[in-house]
Amino acid sequence: MKATLTSRYEGVSFNPTFVQKPWCAKLASQVFGYWETEREAALAVDRAGLHLGLERELNLPRRARELGAASPAELNTEAHAQFKATTSSRYHGVYWSRVGKCWVAQIGHQRKTRSLGRFASEEAAARAYDEAALKLHGERAKLNFPSG
Repeated sequence: MKATLTSRYEGVSFNPTFVQKPWCAKLASQVFGYWETEREAALAVDRAGLHLGLERELNLPRRARELGAASPAELNTEAHAQFKATTSSRYHGVYWSRVGKCWVAQIGHQRKTRSLGRFASEEAAARAYDEAALKLHGERAKLNFPSG
C-alpha cells in the first residue's frame, strides 16, 4: 500500500500514518492542514481556492461558499483548533499522563521526540515547551506564550 492515497476530492489525499488527522488539504505544493474527515479537507481546499482567487471547480461549492474564503493561515489555525479540541491540553507539546497523573512536555526535533519532563501544572509544562522551542527552532518556533 502506498503511504499517501488519493481522495475522491480534488486537492485531498489520505495518509494512514497520521491516525488522528489523516486527510491532507493541499493545492499545488501548499498544505492547508490535516483534517479528521475527507469532507473537511475538501472544504479547506475549496475555501483556500476561493481566498486565492483560483479558477477551479469546487469540491463542495454550496458549503464552501457558505463558509466563505479562508487564508492558508486561517485554515491551519482551524485544523489545529480541531485537533486541540480532541486532546487533553490546549498547549503545543503538552499532554496529560494518566499513568503519572501529571502534565508532560515534549518537543519534536530532527525527527525525534524529546521529553522535557513532568510538571504539576499545564502552564509549567507549556513554558518548558516554549523554552525548548526557542532553543531548538529560534524565531520559527510555535510558542504557547508568544509575548514571553
